[in-house]
Amino acid sequence: MKKAIALLFATLIFVAALTSCSVDKKDNTNEDSVPSIGVFTYSKNKSKLNYLNSDLEKLYSTDMDISFLGSYSNPAVYTGDKVYAVSESYGDKIKSSNEKVIMVNLKTNEVKTLELSFPSIYAMYAQGNSVYTITGLNHVSTLTRLDVETGEKKTFELDGFGMSYVYACGDTVYLVASDFDSDNSYATLYLLDEETLTVKKSYDVLEYLFNVNDMLELEGKLYIAPLSKLNANNEEVFISDLICLDLATGEIEVLKMGAKYPCQKIIKYKNELVLSNTNPISMEGQGLTFFDLDTKEIRTQELDEPAVHIQISGDYLYWLSMDKIAVYDLSKPKLTKAKEIDSVIDGMYVSTFFAF
Repeated sequence: MKKAIALLFATLIFVAALTSCSVDKKDNTNEDSVPSIGVFTYSKNKSKLNYLNSDLEKLYSTDMDISFLGSYSNPAVYTGDKVYAVSESYGDKIKSSNEKVIMVNLKTNEVKTLELSFPSIYAMYAQGNSVYTITGLNHVSTLTRLDVETGEKKTFELDGFGMSYVYACGDTVYLVASDFDSDNSYATLYLLDEETLTVKKSYDVLEYLFNVNDMLELEGKLYIAPLSKLNANNEEVFISDLICLDLATGEIEVLKMGAKYPCQKIIKYKNELVLSNTNPISMEGQGLTFFDLDTKEIRTQELDEPAVHIQISGDYLYWLSMDKIAVYDLSKPKLTKAKEIDSVIDGMYVSTFFAF
């Protein structure tokens, strides 16, 4: 159950600032000709990258002869002028023997298959010209870092199949590895050097979490959204806590969000963290939690459908459910839906999306 849950909603956030890996994005939502989100769609033999404005109107698209780019469990990652996505090619409905990482250069529309090919990619992340993948083979988990400019690779290995989540910010790669049995359960957070993948620090976090949905480094702190933890009976249970690691002192704080379902994604918006809460098994829970970084106050709002994925661009929150894409106006006192469309564009189904 652990792997099925962990892989379903492993997710991802993008690019680093000097003091934080969250950025307040520029307000580009007043220009109908400027894309706000990029949406990958797929059919049997091809994919498209569709560029939509803040009204969810399609501006233009790029065709690709690659089927099924990105997924709910492995979302696309946007960093700078590039987008990275895991390809699960379905020729004649038969999955290829290897999953690959595809890079799309948004300036040139060049589509490139990277030198990363594995039977299964559990998780993927990217920042700048570095791409990180988690794979497993012969009872060994491997984190691979690829420099897309030089082709140089570095790896970090652990016995077993415990690696489940990777995130990077600046000069640090954050890696979660966990596994359990009746005698030896563990959950470890590794802080690795971004260039060499050597261990700088590690934390035993079994008391706080077991599997992770998302992370965000912000102003000297690492915010972690756990999917689950182990209870007193060594059973995996969902939790909605937000874990805060002080990177200077190593102190760990548990922030009780009070939500019914786990936090699936963390995004900074102005002085708040915006969290989406969804049960990844039953697809229940259409709530958002807003955590004020200054006052620590919490407010919540229920929306129409459970979120598969959320993104923010300008003052708009984009919400992907199983069958809709909706946009909500964050600038108003009460979050209001501005527009929604079906998650089928030009007859092709949505696999993942990202925000500019």
